[in-house]
Amino acid sequence: MLKKLMGYGHLLKKYVNAEILTSEEITGEYSRLIDSYTKWNQAMMKNPEIALDFSRLLDLPGPLKILDFACGMGAITKALVDFLKSHNIEDYHITAVDGAQQFINHARSAVSSNRVDFIHQEGMAFLEKQTEMTYSAIFCGWALPYFPRTPVFRQWARLLHPQGLLALVSNRQGTLKHIESIFLDVMSRNPKEVNKIMNTARNLPKNTHQLSKTARSAGLIPLKATSHSRSFSFTTAEELLDWLLESGALAGVKKIFYDFEKLRPEITEKIAKQCYSIIQGRFEINHDFICALFQKPSH
Repeated sequence: MLKKLMGYGHLLKKYVNAEILTSEEITGEYSRLIDSYTKWNQAMMKNPEIALDFSRLLDLPGPLKILDFACGMGAITKALVDFLKSHNIEDYHITAVDGAQQFINHARSAVSSNRVDFIHQEGMAFLEKQTEMTYSAIFCGWALPYFPRTPVFRQWARLLHPQGLLALVSNRQGTLKHIESIFLDVMSRNPKEVNKIMNTARNLPKNTHQLSKTARSAGLIPLKATSHSRSFSFTTAEELLDWLLESGALAGVKKIFYDFEKLRPEITEKIAKQCYSIIQGRFEINHDFICALFQKPSH
């Protein structure tokens, strides 16, 4: 117990000294995992046109100006282009922005359309330079926790046309059950092995109520906010950990330790104890997330 308490003291010191993994370091891990992250994204959101209510675009006056914020590898951008084409809508333009050049390169190669512009720029810096009431609709897939929630909502509201739409999907608190406590336990027991600390919850919204409250405070009307969950199961704890590392679900976590492989057996052992489902006879992990739709009032 004393050793663990001393370990927490070491972690607190790192927090005070701002020895924390940055968003850039975490994004760098996503860039390294482009292929496997793409598979994770497809598993989590098989039908983005349904999850993000693309059909509501048909009710908006043209020409449509759409922002895909933190577009990543262009999954939502491509789905938007395909959706609009399927409904014979040609009077539109999509701006897709992301802070990682590797993502932009991948998205540009995945989406072939002269109605899409890809911009490499940090998200908040991009928003702050945009003229108010620029966009008919804004989409954000999985990136919300990487931005200060209240400021980014206010920027989105500022940039939307009256009656404009904001659609997003975001992981929420409770996702990856047990994983944060497992890593905190390993860190506290091995303080000298810790390079930087990382908040694995990464500013996740607590629930739909909290997210809707943030939207209202920014001047947006909640139209829909629903919670969802996906479970993934594996035959061994080692497979579960490998999936977490290679899918991007725990992007950046290897950088917590000076030598991650040295502590892999201890992490795996704890996963084996805490993530085993007796009912299923397999090792399981959950992804809990929110799909939400908001609208800017007409006045």
